Amino acid sequence: RKQITILTAYSGQVRLIRQELRKLSPDRDQPTVYVTSVDNYQGEENDIILLSMVRSNTKGIIGFLNTSNRICVALSRARIGFYIIGNGHLLRTKNSLWDRILGILSSKGSIGDGLILRCQNHPQKETKVTCEEDFKLVMDGGCDKPCETLLDCGHKCSRLCHPYSHSELLCQQPCLKKFDPCGHGCVLRCHEDCGKCMVMLDRDLPCGHVAMLPCHFGEDLSKYRCDQPCDKIVDCGHQCPKVCADKCPRVCKREVPRELDCGHRIMTVCGGSVGVCYLCLSMES
Repeated sequence: RKQITILTAYSGQVRLIRQELRKLSPDRDQPTVYVTSVDNYQGEENDIILLSMVRSNTKGIIGFLNTSNRICVALSRARIGFYIIGNGHLLRTKNSLWDRILGILSSKGSIGDGLILRCQNHPQKETKVTCEEDFKLVMDGGCDKPCETLLDCGHKCSRLCHPYSHSELLCQQPCLKKFDPCGHGCVLRCHEDCGKCMVMLDRDLPCGHVAMLPCHFGEDLSKYRCDQPCDKIVDCGHQCPKVCADKCPRVCKREVPRELDCGHRIMTVCGGSVGVCYLCLSMES
């Protein structure tokens, strides 16, 4: 990737290409290849240059591409491979220098309507790409043949043919490992840490309830807090309002109707004292 530079005549397209490349890069802050404008690349070079000409319109306007010194800089930055993507017909009809340059390229058979990609793993396999959809045929950088290389984990590589090492890949197949001693299979992806067995099982708790718990809890359930409603009956005859793991209250907090000595009926806490009738006090006042 460090051997490739994308050049364009306009800073607006530089920003757009960088934005699109970040979508393809695992590290969103670092584009996959270096992208810059022709003006910013004077005095620099790289092994492979991809030159985007940008201009393609029916008005016959080529803008900065009409400037000879920019043309010179753009065409002299590559050491090994140089690829131009643009509207050759527009450039030839609007600039004599471009007409001569593209004429030479045409005579050498170096102009076409697509880019020929040759697979590094299968040199006899070539793919012609002319639009975005064509790149999906070789989206992993090789060709359209399945890789199927046997990985260290035991799975076959599920990607299409690719030139990069398998050490950079994370296997997405279901994990083949089994937990000891339960024998349950891991439910995660192959590249993920298996951790503890998470298969859910019915467990009889010491309190008498049954709970669905991960297998890794084992037989020692003494530290598990049962969150089911408490079944115990307190002294007043009401059921404990708390969950099983909590202590039952000393005083029942349930509200119940109660008839006072004065004849009034009020709602009061079951385990609390009645005290003074506030209805009587209000009538006296």
